[in-house]
Amino acid sequence: MRVGPDRANARVGTPLGRICMHIVTWVCVLASMGGCAAMQMNADTKCSEFMKASKSARDDAVTRVAAERGNGVVTTPLGRPNVEYLCAQQPDWTLGHVIDLSK
Repeated sequence: MRVGPDRANARVGTPLGRICMHIVTWVCVLASMGGCAAMQMNADTKCSEFMKASKSARDDAVTRVAAERGNGVVTTPLGRPNVEYLCAQQPDWTLGHVIDLSK
């Protein structure tokens, strides 16, 4: 089927469709930013911020920082709750400091 010049320059989609596409795009962008914020937790993250993160984000941060510092103890079933306990008690400490104390 040949497309004539009047159809070649026509916009694709309806105005409502384009609005929905923009909304979906922004939701995806905002969701990925939240994920990136979680991934930015590191040894310098304050315990107060660490405790505000989701359980899975805290688990990922402990695993990553412990590996960077060579501390496998905190990734055990008893070590991980100890990190959360210490952070809850000392919100001004950093995650790295708590993991170092847990060796």
